[in-house]
Amino acid sequence: MPLMKLACTALDRVPLTRPKIIDNLMGKFHQDLVFCRAPDDSDLAVTYMVEKIGPLLNWVESEFGTKPLVYSSFFGGRQDEGLVKAIEKILKKTDDCELAAIDAMTAAAHSLIISIGIFRGKPQIEEAI
Repeated sequence: MPLMKLACTALDRVPLTRPKIIDNLMGKFHQDLVFCRAPDDSDLAVTYMVEKIGPLLNWVESEFGTKPLVYSSFFGGRQDEGLVKAIEKILKKTDDCELAAIDAMTAAAHSLIISIGIFRGKPQIEEAI
């Protein structure tokens, strides 16, 4: 059923709401959970965040030429305008099925970076889970 829902969304809804979907994804980009770190004195920051999320942040920097800003607040910060424009350009170049999949993955992961990464082949799905 979930794949049928995704297929129907890609065929029926995305063509009509494409700009709105992209605006919604970009509106939440600055609060992406990949950019949010636990405070430095937390064991979580040292182990999980550095080991698991660090490679993804390194990939973003190598792929887009901009080091993402990392912060310790759920309210987020502002990412570099070059990175924002690069992510938006990727979204605008997707076809309807790709955009529907990215939107669904972003909703599930609370991270546009993870879904763009999976879309571009980094990280692999096993790593992202």
